[in-house]
Amino acid sequence: MVVQTSVFFVVVTDNIHHLVRESISVITSPVYGRTLVVVLSPLGDLFVLLTILVALSAVVVLSFRNVNATGNDWRQIRTIRLGVLMVIIAGLLKWTLLPMVDVHIPVTVLALPGLMVMFNASVRQDILS
Repeated sequence: MVVQTSVFFVVVTDNIHHLVRESISVITSPVYGRTLVVVLSPLGDLFVLLTILVALSAVVVLSFRNVNATGNDWRQIRTIRLGVLMVIIAGLLKWTLLPMVDVHIPVTVLALPGLMVMFNASVRQDILS
């Protein structure tokens, strides 16, 4: 929790020290129109890697929890784990593959399917009660 909080404050204050982003620009694409492009610094890449590792550790913990679960609990854990994996894959695509082919889609848009799966699990399967 301390690492995530520290990363949050470094990212929020990046306008002051410019440790996380090397550059921010707006490009015009024939497919997407005007698009914001953020080039991360090595520290920014490290923060992305840490975020992915935290999400992967959540998947591992959920997998161990899923071993002993039955019935409705098993379905809930499976659905949440699927949503987290979808978000991880979206983040990895955004971080590695898409910049190589010059495709600039916001990670929030790429993560929407996984977030919708997790939202569905929390509402439909009544996880939060």
